[in-house]
Amino acid sequence: MAMNMYPIKSHIYVNVASFEKMHKLRLLDLYSYSYSYTRGVSKLHLPPGFEFLPDALKYLRWHFYPLTSLPSRFSSENLVELHMPSSRLEQLWNKGVQINLESLKRINLGDSEHLADVSALIESPNLERIHLGGCKSLVQLPSSFQNLAKLTYLCLCLCSNLKILPEMPSNLEVLMLNQTVIEELPSSIWSLENLYSLDLFICKELKNLPSSTCRLNSLPNLNLAGCRSLESLPVELPSGLEYLDLRACESLGSLPVKLPSGLEYLDLCACESLGSLPVELPSGLKTLHLRNCKSLGSLPVELPSGLKTL
Repeated sequence: MAMNMYPIKSHIYVNVASFEKMHKLRLLDLYSYSYSYTRGVSKLHLPPGFEFLPDALKYLRWHFYPLTSLPSRFSSENLVELHMPSSRLEQLWNKGVQINLESLKRINLGDSEHLADVSALIESPNLERIHLGGCKSLVQLPSSFQNLAKLTYLCLCLCSNLKILPEMPSNLEVLMLNQTVIEELPSSIWSLENLYSLDLFICKELKNLPSSTCRLNSLPNLNLAGCRSLESLPVELPSGLEYLDLRACESLGSLPVKLPSGLEYLDLCACESLGSLPVELPSGLKTLHLRNCKSLGSLPVELPSGLKTL
C-alpha cells in the first residue's frame, strides 16, 4: 500500500484499528516528495492508542511519522527496510518492548530532530546501512555498536550534539561525521581497511586524529576543512590519499614530516597557526593552496616539478 502525502490538503485522522485486518500487508509507503509543504508537520494523525502495524511488513516508509515511538505490538521480525525521515520519534521502541530486528538491513531516520535513543539498533545484526543525519538530539551511539558486523554505510552528519563515538564495525565503507561535535575519533577508524569515504569537515571540536597504525589503504579523499580545534595530524596518514583538505584548521601547527606519496591536492588556506611545511613535498603534488597562512614563514627549497597551482 502506497500513498503520496504531498497533494493532501486536509488533515487525515487514522482509526486505531486501521491496520488490524491487514495481516498480510508487506509494503507500507506513506511518502512525500517535497519537504517544503509541511517541513516536519504530518497531515496524517494517529491516535494515542495506536499500537498495531502488520507483522508481515518487509518495507515501511513513513515520512513525518507523528508518534514518539513505534507501536508496541509491532514485532518487526520480517522488516527489511525502515525509512522514517523527519519523524517525531524519540526512540524506536519504548523500554521493555520485546523486538526482533534480525531481518532489518536498511534504516533511515534522518532529520528526526527529537531522536535521542537508538539503542534498539544493536538488535539488528544484519544492518547494512544506517542514516541518522540531522538527528540533533542524538548525543551518543550504543557502546556495542561495533558488533554490527555487516554495516557498510553510516551517516551521522549534522548530528550537532553528537559528542561520543564508540568503536566502529570492521566492514564500514562510508562514514559521514561532518558538522558533529566529536572531540576525537575511536582508534578503530584508522583500522577500517574497506573505508573509502570519510567526511569530517566542520567538526569544530575535533582536536586529534588516531595515532595508531593507519590501515585506511582505500581512502582517496580526506576533508578536514573547518576543523578549527584540530591541533595536529598523526605521523601516518592513509597511504592511498590523493586529496587532503585542511582549510580553516586554525589551530593546526604543523604537518607530518612525510605526506602520502600519491597526494595530488593539498589545501591549507586559512591555517593561521601553521608555521612550516615539510622539507620534501610529495613528487606528484599538483595543487597546493596557501592563502591566508599567516604564520607560514617560508616554502621548501624545492617544490614538486608537476605543481600547477600555488
